[in-house]
Amino acid sequence: MANTLKAQIDYVAVPAGGTATLPHMLQLAGTSFAPDCVSFENPEFDYVSSTATTLTVINNGLAPASCRVLVELWHTIERVFGNGSPALPNKPFISRGVDRGGGSGGVPDQVFTYVCTGAEGSDFFIPLPAARPDDDYVPQVTCGGVAEILTFDVPDLVALDRTTTQFRVVASSAVQLGDQLDVTVQQRTA
Repeated sequence: MANTLKAQIDYVAVPAGGTATLPHMLQLAGTSFAPDCVSFENPEFDYVSSTATTLTVINNGLAPASCRVLVELWHTIERVFGNGSPALPNKPFISRGVDRGGGSGGVPDQVFTYVCTGAEGSDFFIPLPAARPDDDYVPQVTCGGVAEILTFDVPDLVALDRTTTQFRVVASSAVQLGDQLDVTVQQRTA
């Protein structure tokens, strides 16, 4: 088999508080290795354990959620640490999704792609990958690969326009099957 030094693992719909184990496929010269570095896209997820063939994660969130995880196996050339050690002292190195909102009270941003089913029409709801602590957040929707360029309004006029688990979107025309909408959700700071 070919060398695989980096791989993306997609954990889908992991229950709140639940763990999931998937193969990571990392190998060098025909030998499987545990990852040297593990990076999480969703900050609700955390590392549990890894073996030469699998990675186990936990969803620490309050709702079922998904997470992309990047795993890396460092080639011997990358293992020059300057102290003469050929090995990473504390393996694996963990990198978690972070709160990029700055001053949002510790509530992490959510950045994800919503893939349209074609049944949405032009007025629909987008579910959040994990529940927010409240409905005081600002969602932004942009085209991330669509059949027709659209504009979006994300109203917050009535009580159910925005909840802790979903928000309403009104598009300039009906979305189509397979349209990809890039979404960023930030907690309101003032």
